Amino acid sequence: MRVNEHAEVSLVDNTDVRFTKRVELPSIPKTGDTLTMVVGDGEPFQIEVVQSDWHDDKNMFVVACRYGRRSLTPEAYRAIANASDWTAKTLL
Repeated sequence: MRVNEHAEVSLVDNTDVRFTKRVELPSIPKTGDTLTMVVGDGEPFQIEVVQSDWHDDKNMFVVACRYGRRSLTPEAYRAIANASDWTAKTLL
């Protein structure tokens, strides 16, 4: 998402960026499970598990998820992009 000086917001193409966060879970979530995440003091939000795979190089499971709603609000996107416990990875 890009915000210019006129506060216009352009859409984020989720093929361009991924956000990651390291968390500990009581069990490995299955495809279709819903997890609740939070950014800072913001409202909790839902994500849907789409894949869980073991990564030898990381010595952990990596769980791929998608945002539960159609789109993020500009405020929620900025919160994730600026949060110290979330990491943005540009794919281009």
